[in-house]
Amino acid sequence: MGLAATCAEGFRSFPAGVLAAWALAVGFTPAGVLAETVRITRPVTSDALHERTTNIHVAVDLGDPAGIRSYRVTLEQELPEQEGGPPAWKTIHPTRCDEAGRSGAQLTDCTEIEPVGRDFTTVDPARDFDIPVVLRQAYTRVRAVLTRTDLQQPQRFASNEVKLAAAPPPQTFAIVIGIDGYAARKNPETDPRPLCYPSVDASAISKYLSDIDLKSYKGDEPFLRALSGRRVIAMIPSASADKATIMGTLSAVAKLSTYVDTVLVFFSGHGIRAASDAHEFFMIPQGGVFSEYDADAVVHDVSLQEIAHVFSETIRFGRVQRIVVVLDACYSGNATWDPHVAPSEYVLFASTRQDQEALDRRPGEECEKDGKGKNGFFVTTLLEALRGKMVPSAGDPNPQRFVSHRDGVSYITVGDLGQYVESRMRDERPVGRAQAPTVTGNGSSLPLPVLGIRR
Repeated sequence: MGLAATCAEGFRSFPAGVLAAWALAVGFTPAGVLAETVRITRPVTSDALHERTTNIHVAVDLGDPAGIRSYRVTLEQELPEQEGGPPAWKTIHPTRCDEAGRSGAQLTDCTEIEPVGRDFTTVDPARDFDIPVVLRQAYTRVRAVLTRTDLQQPQRFASNEVKLAAAPPPQTFAIVIGIDGYAARKNPETDPRPLCYPSVDASAISKYLSDIDLKSYKGDEPFLRALSGRRVIAMIPSASADKATIMGTLSAVAKLSTYVDTVLVFFSGHGIRAASDAHEFFMIPQGGVFSEYDADAVVHDVSLQEIAHVFSETIRFGRVQRIVVVLDACYSGNATWDPHVAPSEYVLFASTRQDQEALDRRPGEECEKDGKGKNGFFVTTLLEALRGKMVPSAGDPNPQRFVSHRDGVSYITVGDLGQYVESRMRDERPVGRAQAPTVTGNGSSLPLPVLGIRR
């Protein structure tokens, strides 16, 4: 039974004047106290939600047709229950993206529009209409709220509540960043030097994600199902990868994602650890700085905690299934994800341990500006495994044992990929130069497709 009907039933024995006085005092009027009513009609099916957008059909009856009345009808979504508290409701803010934003290269063209709703100034006592809305949460409750805006103290009327079992197809958003050509250095002590292969590495990771072909996948593994759906790959060019662009792209993805989606972030470039906290890590974007002062890093650089904050509301509303972060930078092993805003699955794959610097190219290799098919030390070993070209090492003469097969897909888990990369790095690293990857989070069993192997 909806809120309006419940309130009307509960207060049926009270005089109408008492109810009207109570309604005016609190500014919220249950349907049935005054003449105005609002209700959601026409049930919404899961099929209608397949494209993530649906129309909520609302009927309004103002009762007395005399005079001109102004009102607004909005939609509200029930928030996740808070322990020990009553259900809370929030006006739905949908996201609008133009076609350029949705197609991939840049997602910063997505903007949040005003609360979804309709405004009327009319003498017509009854009206029905559709309100389009993008739903982002499974099994959400939605209600319509009519607000009389022509009164000195606005009055609100709630409709019946409708439970929507949304079932949109899963998709994957990838934000891929590689920064090598840092801007001209004005201060050698604080400005980052150029690197060899981050841009080439970013292109190689983007191509791997594009080459995954799981259209015929019929299995039930959630991560593979997500990869079999629509993939939006936003590769931010090195010259454009300043903090505002990176954070803007992440914010757009947070608004677009739904509860079945996967977000993957790849960063290759310079990194530093915070002076005051050994477990804080900063990615250095264009315009970023090396600084022993945390305040400088917070302003100019990008921390994983900032990224977690961008997704915190998205995760709270159940709008992201999993997040995978891959970092190839010095001290990236210091990166941690705030467990209080963690999605149901998350994994951090860093190219170093906490106290280690990262090699930007294989030992003894000259830095070639055009790459010529070469990649950085970490990404080279990563792609060996993901492309099915594993190389035996002294510590692991049979790396193919890491490859598993399921429902026609060859894959390697994130945890096993970390073992392979560590073994290869141990073989090739220079004497006295330690570097080993770090895998943290609860997603070490996530399966990554291995390309080039058929079974």
